[in-house]
Amino acid sequence: MNSLNKSMDTINNWVIETGADNDRIIKSWTTEAAGSNDAVVTGGAVIANGIFGKHLAIDEIMSNNYSGLPSGEHFSQVGTYWNLLNGNFISPGFSIINSNIGTNDEPEWTSDAYFKGNITALAGYIGGTDSTHAWEISPGMIETTYQMENGVDENDEPIYEDRYMGMATAEYSDTAFYANAQTSGGEDGVFRVGHDGILHAVGAEIEGDITASTLTCKDGNNETKLSWDGSNLTVKGTINATAGNIGGC
Repeated sequence: MNSLNKSMDTINNWVIETGADNDRIIKSWTTEAAGSNDAVVTGGAVIANGIFGKHLAIDEIMSNNYSGLPSGEHFSQVGTYWNLLNGNFISPGFSIINSNIGTNDEPEWTSDAYFKGNITALAGYIGGTDSTHAWEISPGMIETTYQMENGVDENDEPIYEDRYMGMATAEYSDTAFYANAQTSGGEDGVFRVGHDGILHAVGAEIEGDITASTLTCKDGNNETKLSWDGSNLTVKGTINATAGNIGGC
């Protein structure tokens, strides 16, 4: 946009071209001031505090009160600006900044979006455009998929399988947090925490104290081998010791 001042009667260096259907407006024609904010352009196109038609060819759209983008900031202080050449959109609470990380001959665009306030959406992805490696957000769940190595094939090449990791509400899954799950929702996750607070894992390395009101240890057949109810310790099986006391200290 070559020049757009605050009042509609000072539009310079724009072309308004009227076609057979009187509906196409394009840039680079100069009109004389009409003497008021209700400038009239003859030839089938009328501007009266607005531009009306089916087509508008222009590079930039800017509100009259646009303050500009302060150095190092992502938002304007007031007003809105939209650059139609590169897609940049700047406002006081929301901005999209596009950058060409390629060349003019082979452009490669990236976009960064900045928000003030809350983002409300029924569904979407973060970190990608689909569920592969991106976080999918849907009602009651935040989840991503990734690949885990699971053995080798006949050529000793690794076999990879999809796994799920994420968190879910009780309405969606019995599992609150999970990783290395074969199904969405994580109820078969190798690591998982239920909404009841029960932790499931295949192993642990813990430094420091474990504080518990009761303790139960089971074998691979889910049979209790050791239990402590807070006062009494019960062991099912053989106790081997090189020293110690049983029944007193």
